[in-house]
Amino acid sequence: MDTSFLIDYLQGRDHALTFLEERPNAEYGVPTLALWELYAGAERSDKKGDSIAAIDDSLDWIDVIGFSRSAAQEGARIRARLFDQGTQINAVDVLIAGVARDSGADLVAMDRDFDNVDRLNVLYPNDLYSK
Repeated sequence: MDTSFLIDYLQGRDHALTFLEERPNAEYGVPTLALWELYAGAERSDKKGDSIAAIDDSLDWIDVIGFSRSAAQEGARIRARLFDQGTQINAVDVLIAGVARDSGADLVAMDRDFDNVDRLNVLYPNDLYSK
């Protein structure tokens, strides 16, 4: 799962909640890189309830996927391919895509940052469930 989806989930957005409710038996993972993005946002937030502990409590149902050597290799391949195409996405998203592609998992995201990453299946709940 990408940070963009997890933010919508944590904010209780309907499309994120519906996506999960309709897949009760699915297994979900979050790359440590996406957790880092969430934690960094919480550390800078002035909102009550935004904290690392609150994020961990809210995401205790999801497996954490570490950043491995093979994920780093996939990320490097992705970055090189995007560069060759003249397309750029931020470095953390490249690495998240590398983790997803390395693990063979679908990536659940809300933004279109991953559209140009080949051999990566991206699910967009906001397209499926938004009114």
